[in-house]
Amino acid sequence: MKAASGSGKDFPDGYIYPYNVWDFVRPSFFCPHDLERIGALGDGGKVVCGMSRYERECPGPSSKQNKAQELIVYSFGVSDDSSFEAALLQRTNAAIWGYDYS
Repeated sequence: MKAASGSGKDFPDGYIYPYNVWDFVRPSFFCPHDLERIGALGDGGKVVCGMSRYERECPGPSSKQNKAQELIVYSFGVSDDSSFEAALLQRTNAAIWGYDYS
């Protein structure tokens, strides 16, 4: 792929290009809360509806708040970029189940 692109250098994340087409597409669903992209640019990041709400209700490991609320996240198509899941683990007390068929 490097030869086809004419580039001899990789970007730091290992991809030839620093982004993909989906980084420029805005979500097409209605969200009554805040929209925030979580994770790296490219295939790893995802748009989350209400992330501040999840952080408030299920605070992350650095918080001293009661963690009685449980947040379960099912992530499909993880592949080799789990930056979305890593960011969720840092910011919430989520139990993440990741699946990938490839």
